[in-house]
Amino acid sequence: MNKVFEIDSTTIIRYRISFISDDINNEKDGLAFDDLHFQDHLLGLNDGNIADSFEIYPNPGNDFLYVRATSSLPEQMSYILLNINGGLIESKTLTTNNSSVISIKGLKPGIYIMQFFDRHNRQVKQQKIIKH
Repeated sequence: MNKVFEIDSTTIIRYRISFISDDINNEKDGLAFDDLHFQDHLLGLNDGNIADSFEIYPNPGNDFLYVRATSSLPEQMSYILLNINGGLIESKTLTTNNSSVISIKGLKPGIYIMQFFDRHNRQVKQQKIIKH
């Protein structure tokens, strides 16, 4: 472990907290959690650093985004486009390893998140997208 990685303004960390409650009614006011602590472990991204192998432009953009490989991508990639609240807008496979066009014409102006995945569905890149 002991790898250090940076979290920047495009990184989203989500926690899902759930619990199972018994059905005992003891006429108390309920349940409260206080002073929670979290420990994260990066399970690993590809050491080949696929994230640096392609770029998304123009950003900010109006109608189309272009995904261009700066070197040959080793495998097929897919992406999901999320709104700022994490709601799924689109999920697709990139058409070629060299360049792809993504239409954002129908989106309202705002901030979106694109996440890119390798063929094993591991996230390899995340980027904030601004639509004018």
